[in-house]
Amino acid sequence: MYEALVACLEAIIYNEGCSWDRKAIADAHGLLSKITDSTTIMCFHAVHNFFGCVRGVSSKVQGSYLDIIEGYKIFGAVKQIIEETRKNEQEFALVYSKTSGMAVKAGLDELTMPCRCARQTHHNNVPSTSDKEYFKRAIYLPYLD
Repeated sequence: MYEALVACLEAIIYNEGCSWDRKAIADAHGLLSKITDSTTIMCFHAVHNFFGCVRGVSSKVQGSYLDIIEGYKIFGAVKQIIEETRKNEQEFALVYSKTSGMAVKAGLDELTMPCRCARQTHHNNVPSTSDKEYFKRAIYLPYLD
């Protein structure tokens, strides 16, 4: 699905087969540049990785048959799973490999961390020695917390 979306946006940008207006081309260019960004792809996979846990809990909590004690136990179990996942290096390696695969589909050679700024305080300037370590510290772990 992702590859098809990228291909459609590229077709709009290069005005292939149709005569797109300037606004549609500009919008397609902006959307394509955002969905093919390394940070956006990593965020997508970090969120996608944990919706499995949250989806089951949310459907159980919305039901009227669940009492407060059982709900508390379910949330405790999910919290424990997330804490264990945070400590598990293999889980992040799996998410990072999926992210790298999606980056290749987007036409990126590899995931790259954004430029680091020395003085700007509104950027996520976590210390890291590699791209993988940056994405783990800047996106994956804060999402889990």
